Amino acid sequence: TPASLQRIFDQGHAVGELARQRFPGGILIKADYRHTTEALEETAAALNSGASILYEAAFLADNTLVRTDILVKQSPDSWNLYEVKSAAEVKDIYIQDIAVQKHVVEQAGLKVSAACLMHMNNRYTRKGRLGLEKLFQEIIYGPPSTCCSRVCVESGAGF
Repeated sequence: TPASLQRIFDQGHAVGELARQRFPGGILIKADYRHTTEALEETAAALNSGASILYEAAFLADNTLVRTDILVKQSPDSWNLYEVKSAAEVKDIYIQDIAVQKHVVEQAGLKVSAACLMHMNNRYTRKGRLGLEKLFQEIIYGPPSTCCSRVCVESGAGF
């Protein structure tokens, strides 16, 4: 039903906002999915201004448009890509999504040193303040040394 789909959309949006708090100070690309050209222009402007964290950045390559949930500059010439999911379990489609995003971002000119899947930690129990570093689990697809989180798990899936 449309109401249940809206709840899923709203939940995903709320989880995305929490995930951004793990990487504060970033620039949100505000143009929505109906305004692709503007999103690409906003992303280019943010990159040209020296931004080190981007939320919802847009990239186009090989006739494929992607919107990355979070991009974090790892070094002067490389970035970590974070795909955020509100689910507690990892699905194969998520890994495929990350692989496509990594390919498009790299074809658009950025080097991706690691691609991470951030998903909900269903073992987390809140005690006091919300612990974002424990609320999310991260699976990194790339060298473990590039991970920004203390709760990363190295994955065998290579791309």
